[in-house]
Amino acid sequence: AGIEVCKAQLAANDRQPRAWDNLGWAYLGQGDLGQAQAAFERAVALDPKSVLDWYRIGHVHRLRAEYPAAGKAFANVLEIDAPETPAHYELGVVARLMHDDAAANREFGQFRDEVEKQRRAEPKNAEHYLELAAVSQRLGQTRQADALARKAMAMDPEQYFGLATLLGAQGRKNEAIDQLELAIQKGFRNVIWLTMHTDLD
Repeated sequence: AGIEVCKAQLAANDRQPRAWDNLGWAYLGQGDLGQAQAAFERAVALDPKSVLDWYRIGHVHRLRAEYPAAGKAFANVLEIDAPETPAHYELGVVARLMHDDAAANREFGQFRDEVEKQRRAEPKNAEHYLELAAVSQRLGQTRQADALARKAMAMDPEQYFGLATLLGAQGRKNEAIDQLELAIQKGFRNVIWLTMHTDLD
């Protein structure tokens, strides 16, 4: 139904970048990566500074194992909006998938430094601790990652989704699924994001 609604919108006016983005998101929900990518590319053709769509293009390329193209998309995010910190994490993941550990560590280090600044500015924000836990895990610091996660959950015990992504990055699949079930019970509804999140592969 979502795809048909988007197509109807675009039949009336195909110059709507958000309608193309919604169409791509709907195709992702169906697992059609090719159609999703084509729709997101139409969105950025109409709005080249759409950070959201460059992220989505990057994720689709990553899911298709097209790692250089994924890296280019995430780099575009930073060219458009340099403070867009999560792009460094995604670039680190892509570099690791390409077996370029030096580049991966640089990107993860940049992400960690930026999140640490945010944590100091908002010391009671549990999400920052979970982000630091995730990047610590990516840097091979599992003990530190676990300590940061415990601190985050002590601050906000309902950070189920954030904990699930860390557990996913650690390869603890059953525990990650348990946390995702709790997140859904508490109202998490972005099911498509679950299928493409970097740490939930």
